[in-house]
Amino acid sequence: MQFRLSFRRLLFFKALAETASFTAAAQRCGVSQPGLSAAIRELEDELGVRLFQRDTRNVRLTPEGEALLPLVEITLNNAEQAAHDIQDLIQARRNNVRVIVVSSIASFLLPAVLPDFERNHPQVNVEVIDAANNAVAERVYDERADIGIGLGPFDLEAFEPTFLFSDRLVAVVSAHHRFAAYSEVSWAEVGLEPIVCYHPSSHVYRMIDQALASQGISFTPRSTFTFRQSLFGWALSGNAVTILPSLSLRETMPSGLVQVPLIGPIISRQYFVFTRRRKALTSQAEALLNHLCASLISRNQQ
Repeated sequence: MQFRLSFRRLLFFKALAETASFTAAAQRCGVSQPGLSAAIRELEDELGVRLFQRDTRNVRLTPEGEALLPLVEITLNNAEQAAHDIQDLIQARRNNVRVIVVSSIASFLLPAVLPDFERNHPQVNVEVIDAANNAVAERVYDERADIGIGLGPFDLEAFEPTFLFSDRLVAVVSAHHRFAAYSEVSWAEVGLEPIVCYHPSSHVYRMIDQALASQGISFTPRSTFTFRQSLFGWALSGNAVTILPSLSLRETMPSGLVQVPLIGPIISRQYFVFTRRRKALTSQAEALLNHLCASLISRNQQ
């Protein structure tokens, strides 16, 4: 026989066993006395045994009821603990907000704007993950992250982006290079110089290639590198020009280098904060999203 015991009936049984009174047990459980009596009869019918001996004065457990009581107590205690564990898990998930960002944002902008949010929302755990731009969008779409910050454009069927700011490409040269005295330099001029840059898989490489192609110049870099410090080293030597986004240069560029704005055309990267379309954010994630929008836009307007 398959039993489908009701927790409600087990609660009523425990209350009646402890109070030895239908009236007191019904008051404790917040039900009518007839309702509690009916539930106890249903439990007895389901188990096929009498659990209480009843007379006009007393209600007491039968031997079967005494054997059942400790088992019921264990079952109810386990259920209560499980409920608390589930609530704790849900609350932890609500309080944990995952933000995935491109490294240029993770390296210096988020450390500047997150502390204010964390001071005002101490219960929220913000987990920051850096990744390549295509991985940022993938993880937000797959819901492995709540919020993304990356480079547009975005598929508007899949994401809800908010524009943050533009990040202009500039030439970075040694202070002794002839371009260092220029107020701006054209892509046509830069294209005649040895250029070092990031690897062809990078977003910046593709932008350089497209900009030079617009001037009828085939892009053949002197060397390509993974790390910015390698690019800085070559530029410092005076033997090459590197081309980088300007946004983080004031925090990361070593002395002895100069950034020169590029024109003809002006090329910029567009940064957005975005979420997956039609995904409901927790209140904590919504608060962080609003903070990031306001703080990053304001910081880059200064």
